Parts: sequence; C-alpha cells; structure tokens
Amino acid sequence: MRLRELMTDESLLIEIGSRLRDMRINANLRQNDLADKASISRSTVSKIERGKQVGVSEFLRYMRAIDLLESLDSVIWDTSMSPLKLASQQKKDRKRRRVGRARAPAGAPGEITWPEDN
Repeated sequence: MRLRELMTDESLLIEIGSRLRDMRINANLRQNDLADKASISRSTVSKIERGKQVGVSEFLRYMRAIDLLESLDSVIWDTSMSPLKLASQQKKDRKRRRVGRARAPAGAPGEITWPEDN
C-alpha cells in the first residue's frame, strides 16, 4: 500500500506504525529493548507502532534506535545547496583522464627497429 493513497492522518499513522513495528521485529528487537535503546518508555514504543500520536522527539528517538534516522534524508533533503550548485561542484571535483595506448618497451618482440635508431 502506498502512503499517499491513505486519506486520513489516522490511517497514515496506523500504516507507518505497522511498518515500523515490522522493521523492529525484523531487527530482532523487543519493545522493551527498543525502548531502552531509544530512551523512551515501552508504552511510547507501543503508541508509535499502533499509530497513536507521540511527540516528534520520541518519534526521532525511535527512528534512531532502529537505524532509520538517515532514511529521512531521502525525503527531507538539504535545500542549502541547489541542484545546479551541486552539479557544478561535482563537475569541479571530476578529474579529466587521458586515455593513451600502452607502449611496448624498446626491443620488445614484434617491434620494428630501424638501423638509424641504433
């Protein structure tokens, strides 16, 4: 199910909570373990996973505890660098490479030597 297909905030929270619960279970963490790791109560973990409203701080602690905080970068990106600036920076960082053909050492088999070269 795609999140954008959900019509209400409540149904969206329930779906997100369900996905987070699945991720916690896949990480072999119990709610108590996650709560200790995130420094939140077990009931807060339960609320998040049931789609109940919690504070942003608790939600971020939950995300950090199951190593999902970095995934927010893909949906909430840094706007301080525009795409044009980023492309320009990447262009400057690129090093130009010259492709040359390999040269055989002098006197190698198959090399023609002329009398005036000796």
